[in-house]
Amino acid sequence: MRKVEVFAWPQSEPVEAEFATPIVRQGDFSTEAISQALEEVYHSTIAVSFEVDSDSSDSVLESRPLTKLLDGSAATHIIDVIAKRLEVRHLHKWLRSVVPQAWLSVTSIELWLWVYTEEDMERYKEILIDKRLKHFLGSLHKLQKLSFRISSDIPWHNGLHLRSPFDVIGEDNYWPHLETLELECVKARVGEFLNFLKSHRSSLKTLTLRYFKARGSGFEMLHQIREVLNLERADVSGELKASDGCWKINIPEVDEDAELAGTLGRWLVKDLGGNIPLPKGGCR
Repeated sequence: MRKVEVFAWPQSEPVEAEFATPIVRQGDFSTEAISQALEEVYHSTIAVSFEVDSDSSDSVLESRPLTKLLDGSAATHIIDVIAKRLEVRHLHKWLRSVVPQAWLSVTSIELWLWVYTEEDMERYKEILIDKRLKHFLGSLHKLQKLSFRISSDIPWHNGLHLRSPFDVIGEDNYWPHLETLELECVKARVGEFLNFLKSHRSSLKTLTLRYFKARGSGFEMLHQIREVLNLERADVSGELKASDGCWKINIPEVDEDAELAGTLGRWLVKDLGGNIPLPKGGCR
C-alpha cells in the first residue's frame, strides 16, 4: 500500500494543526499528478509518499507532525519527496547533520527552493558553506530522480546569483541509479556540469533544462551532452543563455509552437542527425 502525506502552509512559519490529513490509497498512483497539482498551489508544500504494510498500524489515517516526519521519527521508509516553494529558512532549520534512516530509501526528490526574505538569503549562504544539503542529497544512494529549482521574490545580491546548483547538489556526489535530472531557473559552469553528466552516463536517461544559464559555451555543452549521453528523452526549453548565445525556446505542453524544443530534444537523443538546430547569435 502506498501512503501520501501533504503539508501546505502560507509564506510564514508552518502550523502543524493546519496541515492536511494524510491520504491512504491502495496500489500505485502517479506522483507526477501530485506534483502538477501542487504547482498550482501558491503556498509552501511538501508531499511525501511511503510504502506501508496494509496490516501495520502505520496504514491508519493519523496526522503526523511535519517535524516528526522530517527528523525520521516515523518508523517507515520514504519513497518520494516533492517540496515546492520551500522557504530556505525552513529547510536550513530542518536539515540534520545525520540523515535519518527513514530518508535513505528515497528514490525521487523534487526540490523547489524559494528565497522569499533576507533571512532566506542568509540561510542559503550558510547551507552552501556548511554543505548540509549537499551531504543530505549525497546520502540518498537509491535516488533515481533529482529535480532542483531555485526562485526568488527579492533582488539577489552579494554574489548569490553567481552560485551554481552544484554548490548545493555537489559536483562530486554520485547516484548510481540516477535516471532523471531536472534543473530549472539555475546557472552552472559548463565544465562542472559536463563532469557531473559524464559520471552518470551509465544510468541517466532523461534530462530537462529550463531557464538554464550556462557559464561557458552553450553550443559546446549541447554537443557534449549529445556525444556523452545516451538519452531517451531531452527537454531544453524556456530560455537558454550562454557565452555564445541566448535562445528563447517555447516549452512543450505549456506554450504554443514548441517545435524548436521538440527538434532540439530529438537531436540530443540522436533521433536527428546534422548540425545543432539552434541559430547562432542573440535571443531569437
